[in-house]
Amino acid sequence: AVTFIGTSPVANIVAARCHNLNKCVTTLGGAKNHLIALPDCEVEGASSDIVVSFTDCAGQRCMAASILLVMGDREQQKAPQDKLLT
Repeated sequence: AVTFIGTSPVANIVAARCHNLNKCVTTLGGAKNHLIALPDCEVEGASSDIVVSFTDCAGQRCMAASILLVMGDREQQKAPQDKLLT
C-alpha cells in the first residue's frame, strides 16, 4: 500500500502509477491540511481537537483542517465517526 501527501499533480501521477501496478493507494493533494484519525486514537481528545481545527481556525486558511481521513476497517472507523457526528 502507498500513501502520498503533496501537490495535486504529483498525487495524480502517484495514484495512476499505483493503480497500474494494482497497488492500494491513498493520495492527498491540493495544499489542504489533512487530519488522520488512526484506529487507536483517544476518541474524546481527538474529536475535540478535530472540531476546533475545522471551526476555530476557519478564518485562517493556513491553519484550518479541511480533510479528515479516518483509518481502519469499518468497525474501527465507527467510534470516531459517531463522536464527530453527534
